[in-house]
Amino acid sequence: MLSVETNSATATIHFPGPVDDLTADAGSDQTVDAGSTVTLDGSGSVNPNGEIVAWQWEQTAGIAVILDDEEAMVTTFEAPAEGGDLSFDLTIFDSEGNESSDSVTITVQVEAGELTIAEIQGMSDSSPYLEQIVTTTGYVMGTAEYGFFIQDGQGAWNGIWVLDYGDATVDIGDEVQVTGIVEEYHNLTEINISDSSIFSISLIKSPKKVKK
Repeated sequence: MLSVETNSATATIHFPGPVDDLTADAGSDQTVDAGSTVTLDGSGSVNPNGEIVAWQWEQTAGIAVILDDEEAMVTTFEAPAEGGDLSFDLTIFDSEGNESSDSVTITVQVEAGELTIAEIQGMSDSSPYLEQIVTTTGYVMGTAEYGFFIQDGQGAWNGIWVLDYGDATVDIGDEVQVTGIVEEYHNLTEINISDSSIFSISLIKSPKKVKK
């Protein structure tokens, strides 16, 4: 805080010192399920030079939610029914009026369950399950560096690209079950299974190899 001291001959101005030690910490980014209770935790914030006298949470992006207490160190809210990213800023204040801010992103995921490929495609240019987690089964019809193509039938909407950035090991003809998030890339629907901590692929059956 700026202060001024004067006497009959001089004036001394005291500028506030650096506030690097006052550090807000909004916590780690989270991935949560739709409808779940989400906790925003600012308890990692520090002020080695004194107390933190005030806390302020503010939502900056995403579907609007209601925080249990915007002025608490730790607060909660109910995740919306729709998927997407929610962003929040935490600002803390010390007794001198200095402040520090940090942000956190909450990714809300919706699980649509097990669907056919045609249901995921929606038989239209955009999937009705965009940004939702789906599970489907199909036969590997082609592979490439960053993924593979599966089909569960002969129709125009019975195939879909599976993005894995080369992590999965599949062969043409394998029957697989994949769980991932539906995305649109250049107006094409795909299933992203690249985050192995959340999504999965399992081999159901490999084609029999003919002995020569």
